[in-house]
Amino acid sequence: MAPDSGRITRRRLSDSAAWVGRGINEKLGAGKTKIDSWVGKEESLKDATDKVKDRISGEEKL
Repeated sequence: MAPDSGRITRRRLSDSAAWVGRGINEKLGAGKTKIDSWVGKEESLKDATDKVKDRISGEEKL
């Protein structure tokens, strides 16, 4: 009885660990997507800021 019980327990533990691992990978993947979108927004904001600075410095030169 004990060997079968141990095998079942190990299988359940393995299944639970795999389920937790899939959840973690899914959340990390979603987080990476969010970070990539934030970085893209930051770069576009940086470009817009540089353009405004160029316009301001150009106006000051006139």
